Amino acid sequence: MDERQFYTQIFGIQLPWTVTDVKLDVKSEEVVVRVDADPTLSLGCPECDRTAPRYDKRTRRWRHLDT
Repeated sequence: MDERQFYTQIFGIQLPWTVTDVKLDVKSEEVVVRVDADPTLSLGCPECDRTAPRYDKRTRRWRHLDT
């Protein structure tokens, strides 16, 4: 199993989202996992389920479980 499959499983990532990259930085003790979806897709609103274009393209960081 490669790193992308591993993080897809432990984070529970489902389509249309995919883990696109995993980088290990031993010096700073970080694992950086990039999750993305096809930028041409319209995604559904979690409240009303209407489709809408993507607008938020910021990179976000959060601390997850220790790996």
